[in-house]
Amino acid sequence: MLTVLFFLILLSVLVLVHELGHFIAAKKLGVVAEEFGLGLPPKVRRLFVWQGTEFTLNWLPLGGFVKMRGEDREIKDNEQKTMSKEQKAKNKEQGFFFAQPPWKRAVILVAGVFMNLVLGVAAFTSVYTVLGIPEERDVVVIDGVAPNSPAERAQLNQNDVVNEFKVQSSKFKVNDTKQFIELINQHRGEEVTLIIKRGQEEKEIVVTPRLESETPEGEGALGVAISNIQFIHYPRWQMPFRASVTGFKEALAWGRNIIGGLGKMVFDLATHGKVPNDLAGPVGIAKITGEVAKRGWIPLFQLAGILSINLAVVNILPIPALDGGRLLFLGIEKLRGKPMDPKKERLAHLIGYTLLISLLILITIKDLIGGVG
Repeated sequence: MLTVLFFLILLSVLVLVHELGHFIAAKKLGVVAEEFGLGLPPKVRRLFVWQGTEFTLNWLPLGGFVKMRGEDREIKDNEQKTMSKEQKAKNKEQGFFFAQPPWKRAVILVAGVFMNLVLGVAAFTSVYTVLGIPEERDVVVIDGVAPNSPAERAQLNQNDVVNEFKVQSSKFKVNDTKQFIELINQHRGEEVTLIIKRGQEEKEIVVTPRLESETPEGEGALGVAISNIQFIHYPRWQMPFRASVTGFKEALAWGRNIIGGLGKMVFDLATHGKVPNDLAGPVGIAKITGEVAKRGWIPLFQLAGILSINLAVVNILPIPALDGGRLLFLGIEKLRGKPMDPKKERLAHLIGYTLLISLLILITIKDLIGGVG
């Protein structure tokens, strides 16, 4: 139950922030936002009216929506051929979305994606403000400890910094991950001593690296993940600024990863007719959210940042039914000098929506089968 609750809250925040971007841009550019809905219809009740916008509460607790005047272009369908210049100007003044110049409509469409990017950067910034700024140093840091491993039995902890390696009468200064791995592998089956720094305290940890025949697949002799990345804390007033730069770089890195993953998905679907095994749908994301939430707010914020960047990247793709698809039709309109036939455009969006839902169902089935297995 908590897993579902955390998932719904996280999803709702991501979608509401996206819709808030459309709403703010519409208000600033003179388009009337007739309704801002919390959740999806059917409507439960009107909450209040603010500057001509009706804020409503809806039954389905999945994000929300913004309804803009003339967004569905029904008026354009009926009157486009006979509409006078005066009527077109009046429609523009009255805040109809379709009556605005292409650049305004493009800004309104992109605003949702922009807000998700901002949310992603803000989430990563919050994390690094608390954790510190990750920087490469001449150190070996324990990033993770595998269950039932020699490292766990010796009580090595995440974020321990390995300073020295001792075996019998030999002692080595440790400042490189490659050197550390070589030392451990050279002394498999032998008792060694690691001098580590834990916070401000220095400790000696005695541990015996596993023999190769005893080592599970995918793990090393100690059962640890290591890196040379250390989280550095600067003066408190500097941290938000430094963390925002790091958060922006993190968002860019995830954006590149997501684009690469989408490319792989398209390639696999086109060449093998199957969804990649590492692709998760709503069920898979809900499970991940539940597991991450158990580990605290920092991992949850990291996940929120990743999902927000993912939502931004997917939404800007030039696929009908998505914001990117609507931008594509705006580009075509600009090149042609006149709008597309609204009926044809709506049909394209319907087809795009159907394909997206079909893919979502396929991924969900995969998630469910994977969960059962």
